[in-house]
Amino acid sequence: MSKASYLKGMLQEVSSPEENTSPKTMKDDLLSQVLRKDKPGRKRMLGLGPTPSSVYGPVPTRAQALQMVNQVKTSSETVISKMFEKIEEMKVEHEKMKESYENCLSNLHAEIDTLKDLMQQNNENYQAHDGNASPSIHSSASSHEVQHHNVQRGLKKRGRNDDNVNVQGKAMVYLKSFKKSLVNVALATIESKDPLKKVGGCDLGCEYWEVAINVALVYNEPLPRPYGQFKTIGDAIGATIAWPFTLVRAVYTSSLLMPSILVTAIGAASVSPPLAAGSVPEDVVSL
Repeated sequence: MSKASYLKGMLQEVSSPEENTSPKTMKDDLLSQVLRKDKPGRKRMLGLGPTPSSVYGPVPTRAQALQMVNQVKTSSETVISKMFEKIEEMKVEHEKMKESYENCLSNLHAEIDTLKDLMQQNNENYQAHDGNASPSIHSSASSHEVQHHNVQRGLKKRGRNDDNVNVQGKAMVYLKSFKKSLVNVALATIESKDPLKKVGGCDLGCEYWEVAINVALVYNEPLPRPYGQFKTIGDAIGATIAWPFTLVRAVYTSSLLMPSILVTAIGAASVSPPLAAGSVPEDVVSL
């Protein structure tokens, strides 16, 4: 039986007026027999329904697909090249910052070395003048008792308007610590502010004042300009030393309570243990 005769029989069956009650599916209809089995991924529709081309668009050809791949590749290469350019710029900027940091660090080391040399030279100059300073050291030590007596006699006098001035008319001040500028290390009087005045064999200069140590509050505080046997505040009680004027503060005392406090402190300075840093009587206020 040929294919043509088979299809002709099927057409006659469909056109016959007799009702065909046998169940049939779309796979068995005439259209399915003519068009054969559907391709994978495709679905046959009857009427004017959607098709894959109308939903997903036309299927690109090989040339179009290659062109699309080339476009994506070109755009990706452009983005990657821009990223590499940005990375190179960041590397150059990092190198500049590193070079600037190294230059600043080298300059800082050079300045530190210069300061160390100046400090060493300054200390050598002070040590060179130690021999010349011996007479002044002995004279200062011998006048310690006289200054102690003058302080006691001056503090007993009341009714003065300026509490920070002793009986000799010299200003009473606190000496501040180098390491802790808020800590008082000694109670002293200003002896001279003349830059040409010699203390320990050296001129005071513009940054130092000559002060006489009356009461040591921190015995082991080192002196900025040690000379002779005077190395710390405790060593220089009753003597005159050079102290930076930026670390000198005026003393304002109570006219009723300050005399007894200072007399007791000065009298016990040579035998009592050193006070803790900053432990000042409540009646003595440093401004």
